[in-house]
Amino acid sequence: MQNLEKLIEVFLGELTHADGAVAFDSITAAADVSAKQLEFRMLLSTLNPEAQYLIDKFDQDPVLSAEDPQARLQGLVVYARTTLKLLQRNIIRDRGTLIPTPDFSILTESMPGLALVITARWKEAQRCQNAGAYLSTIIMQGSILEALLLSRMLQDTTAAQRSRRAPKTPDGKVPAIQDWQLNELLAVAIDLGWLKSDLSDFSFAIRKYRYLIHPWGEVSAKFPLNAGVCNACWKVLDRAVDDLLKSVVGCWLLAKTVSLLITNDQQPMAVLTSREESLTGHKPSINKQRPAGG
Repeated sequence: MQNLEKLIEVFLGELTHADGAVAFDSITAAADVSAKQLEFRMLLSTLNPEAQYLIDKFDQDPVLSAEDPQARLQGLVVYARTTLKLLQRNIIRDRGTLIPTPDFSILTESMPGLALVITARWKEAQRCQNAGAYLSTIIMQGSILEALLLSRMLQDTTAAQRSRRAPKTPDGKVPAIQDWQLNELLAVAIDLGWLKSDLSDFSFAIRKYRYLIHPWGEVSAKFPLNAGVCNACWKVLDRAVDDLLKSVVGCWLLAKTVSLLITNDQQPMAVLTSREESLTGHKPSINKQRPAGG
């Protein structure tokens, strides 16, 4: 099946000449222009809800209801070209378009099957947004972020529990990490450098996603649940996933190096040199130390 960009390119080819000029000489009858307007409106209906402003603009534009068929044809070409440009720049998307899911396995290896569940939710959140189910999208996004943060904490519980931002009970004890709230997980991850963003960078919607599950929570939150909010949450989630993955890779390399030192009784520089060679495919150049007294 052809994608929407290709369909609009074909549509434009029917309305314009090879030099880009509007084909006023080929489409002259008002009925033919009306048919083309209806055809393009059907193409617009396949866009995801983020493009609703464009669709509303098209439906309400007085140029497209003018008596002059040439004016309507000119306006139709402008909308088709604008829509194509927005699609090519990924500003709008057609329904069903899914952003590839990151590989979470290095973050979730402590719990078999967790990566598959998070991957499924990542895709489902996008389907919800494409269908205009924004509340469901935000709840999915929040659950993904919380699961990944919890998984990262469980990979280094000692560091997490010793963090100055770790929550404490009234008697001064740190509760089990599984009982931490999302805001607490975020604060500790930022304190430990696993997340590079500030807590204020995280959308209120995604931080309070559990709050939004209850109708009264949604009412008292008093902010719109729309495509713009969902997109802001996606940006936050993307950055958080990237930061968390990088934090795990750094710890993994260090652990492997230490393990090799213990197992093979090698010098640190030799192990690091060997590791760099295996990762980069080339042997790094290391200056030899000058002999003592030389």
